[in-house]
This record gives sequence, C-alpha cells and structure tokens, in this order.
Amino acid sequence: MTTTTALVPTHFYFGAQMEVACLKGDARRAVLEAVRANPKVGYYANRKLWTDVDPYEIVRVVSEKCLDVRPMKATPDPTWKPEFIPGGFFGHTANNHDQRWLYERDPKAPTIRIRKHKNGTWKDASGMRFNIALEPHKHHDYNF
Repeated sequence: MTTTTALVPTHFYFGAQMEVACLKGDARRAVLEAVRANPKVGYYANRKLWTDVDPYEIVRVVSEKCLDVRPMKATPDPTWKPEFIPGGFFGHTANNHDQRWLYERDPKAPTIRIRKHKNGTWKDASGMRFNIALEPHKHHDYNF
C-alpha cells in the first residue's frame, strides 16, 4: 500500500473533491449529507475529541451501520507556526483555526469499529464521536 501525504487546511474539504469546497449553502450541505449517509472505503471518519479532531480512514464497510476505521498519522505542516499571544491563564493562539497538517496512511495502525446510532451519529465502543468526510481532518486546540 502506498503512503499518501496531503496538505489540508483543517477547516476546508478539498483535494480530489475540490468541487465540494466550491459549493455553497444547500448544494454543499446536500453533497456532504450524501457522503455521510453512504460512507465508502477511501472516505474518512474524523474523531471528535471535544475541541480537537483526529483523522481516521475508512478501511472496511462492514454494513450500512458498521465501519472499520484506522487512525492516520498527522504531522504539523512546517510552514504553519502558532502565533502565541501571552496573557490570561496560559495565553492565546491567534491563528488557531488556520492550522495545516500533513496526513499519511498508517497500514500498521490497529483498526477500530464504529457504529451508526439511531440519531445518525457514528461512535466507537467508548462513545467517542466520528464525522464521516471526504478528506482527513486534524485540529489541535492550542487555546484549551
């Protein structure tokens, strides 16, 4: 399996699915809802950790309500540096939402199983939430 690296701003979807990023409003919402309703191998399941997000790739569709996912390696893009402003309890990172990450598949990482619940959310056995997406997404909240 080949390793792929992609530069993806954490607040946009693009790459092979650039046309989705260009859509706005109801059209964009409809495409993303269709992706979430019908996940496939090659899509991503990004784990929500309160204000942080970790990228996972979908490696197997077990059923319409069950997926096997595997964590991806995400390293900060060296061209992005946090703009730290001292003050308060710890300080503030002014460009927190402009983060850029480099993503790699990790075939040696263990897979986990996530399931779709009645309310439409995807969760693992410990209750962590996942969002189905066209691109991997990583976000580290420097302000928390």
